Amino acid sequence: WSCTLVILTLLGQALAGPRAHEAPAVEWGVTFGTGTLTFAAQAVVAFEGIPLVLPIRAAMREPRHFPAVVCGCLLAGTVAFVVVGTSGYLAYRDETSTFITLNLHGPLSLGVRAAFSLTVLLTYPLQLYPAMVALEKKLGLAATEGGCVQLIWQCAARTGLVCGAFAFALYAPYQNLVALAGGLCAVPLAFIFPGVFHLQLCAPCTLAARTLDMALVTFGVLMAPVAVVAALISWR
Repeated sequence: WSCTLVILTLLGQALAGPRAHEAPAVEWGVTFGTGTLTFAAQAVVAFEGIPLVLPIRAAMREPRHFPAVVCGCLLAGTVAFVVVGTSGYLAYRDETSTFITLNLHGPLSLGVRAAFSLTVLLTYPLQLYPAMVALEKKLGLAATEGGCVQLIWQCAARTGLVCGAFAFALYAPYQNLVALAGGLCAVPLAFIFPGVFHLQLCAPCTLAARTLDMALVTFGVLMAPVAVVAALISWR
């Protein structure tokens, strides 16, 4: 949140400066194409934290407060995304970079970039944990009675996964990498799996609930391959 406040402050300075007055008027319009589908896949990546829902709820001292915490975090995150994205475009127009921090200059912007990088570094193990647990189960490394040898294999698997993700991120263009992650991972996590699990765990439920679940699943099934194809077509 401190990073978000600093970014908003810097964007406010940019909007109030002479650059904002010299910039041409914003031309609002709607176009549809491969870029639109790629953008949609990138936007869905905002749901990347969904795998942490159950672990966080299980670790809470008072799980009954979890729905209120989730709603508050979603609301705050949505507001932050909308405000930062809109302010960035209004300030820099067509020169807006993929990372808004690249448009910022001065010593304060370096602090923002450092804080953002540190945040990603510290939260990466938490983001990777659900995938690592699933991979260890598939490889037969989840058992705890293997001793030192078991621990070595677990560390090797985790190191290999991190290095593989790092190498792929170096090769792939950022926009396409995010869109590909959105189509392959975020869309199923956000739309397909929740609807399927709710239909199985809460049946029989009302007609409206079943209709909503089926609509979400259908949208996810259609969106996932389209997003992946759009990311691959626009790969450059």
